[in-house]
Amino acid sequence: MSENEAPRPSGLPQALGAYVVWGFMPLYLLLVKQVPAFEFVGWRIVWTLPVCFLIVAFRGQFPAIREALRDVRAVLVREVEDRELAAAEMDRLGRPEEAGVLRAEALLTKRYLD
Repeated sequence: MSENEAPRPSGLPQALGAYVVWGFMPLYLLLVKQVPAFEFVGWRIVWTLPVCFLIVAFRGQFPAIREALRDVRAVLVREVEDRELAAAEMDRLGRPEEAGVLRAEALLTKRYLD
């Protein structure tokens, strides 16, 4: 690493956090077992947006989101690239049907962009 380069952050804290969450998940599910599944999923959906807004605010990423939403074409081009990469991965895994679906979605988006 040269003197100009900043050290790259490690994903260790996120990995440990994920393991802790998964470790406590069975206990959490025991506490909410009386809640109907439909209501449980509904509340998860309702609370996702405010929590994401808090994370974005904490990280100061609102300008980046605003910029990304302003340039819809760039977002769609990136989506096409991601679908094509996912299709290649499905081919590699021996799942041609899924690869075909991803390629068809990418093609539809490309046609929209033209």
